Amino acid sequence: MGTVLAGFLTAAGESVRLQVRPGRLADYADVERLTVTDSAGQGVVDVPAPPIEDRAGGADYVYLAVKHGGLDAALDALDGHLGENTVLLPCLNGVGVGDRVAARFPGHTVMPVTIMFNARIEAPLAARLTTRPEILFRAAELPPQAESLRRAGMTVGRGDDATEWGKLLINLNNAVCAATATGFADLFGDRHLVRAFVTVLDEAIAVLDAAGIRYDLPVPVPYRVYRWLLLHGRGLPLWVARRKNGLSDEAYPSMLADLRAGRATEIDALNGAIVDLGRTHGVATPANAELIRLIHDREKDGAADPLTPQQLLRRLENA
Repeated sequence: MGTVLAGFLTAAGESVRLQVRPGRLADYADVERLTVTDSAGQGVVDVPAPPIEDRAGGADYVYLAVKHGGLDAALDALDGHLGENTVLLPCLNGVGVGDRVAARFPGHTVMPVTIMFNARIEAPLAARLTTRPEILFRAAELPPQAESLRRAGMTVGRGDDATEWGKLLINLNNAVCAATATGFADLFGDRHLVRAFVTVLDEAIAVLDAAGIRYDLPVPVPYRVYRWLLLHGRGLPLWVARRKNGLSDEAYPSMLADLRAGRATEIDALNGAIVDLGRTHGVATPANAELIRLIHDREKDGAADPLTPQQLLRRLENA
């Protein structure tokens, strides 16, 4: 996400610096260009590489494009290096991240960003988009860079708490794909994967309804209709995802990439948020809890064979 955002901002003429982990500075030392391509490998952005640093001192706006497991380290690196009026923009999946950042840096404006696109890193400062680039700022007023991002070709809008919860609901498909080593197009095309996704979604919707939490699914129909389309619409949901979001057949969740790389996943921030909320409001969430166990087991044993779609569905329905 950081590479994509930096690329679009640089292409629009913004002054951009990249902060990376100190241990990774050497990976970027000889990189001269920042590139973003589409799913077909066609160039979207090709700009001189921004300055690479291990500190963000003096920045007016800091986009926190890290995973949940790296957030504390990123905040530690910012401590003592922020300007008095620096705005912090966390770009993480999940809910409640803005409050977490605000608690760490009281007095600073925190403007959460909902990332509505999928991308992957091909090499340092080389990213490939597998959906159309779109972001939503959770703020009454968009930051000055919003127009720059639009000018460079990104779709920009406003979001709110309901948007954040809606994105989390859709992100519940990440673990379904990660457990079976499949991509998003596979999920929409396999009836067992669709039923697995609907199983965890049904639990999540029941939890949010019990908690009185409003959610705004990033789909053009209510959940009841979306659920029916998933189960009975045959190829229609995939067709809509391709038309509306530009989903490519190469798109797969970062959770699967994390498992393949031996990294911790964001399962606790996604499905875990549903389980925790269900526990608070007395709503059972056995399928989500089982999916969490499966992903944690795969984190411990990176060589484990993925489940087949049939095996996963059976595990979730019998949880």
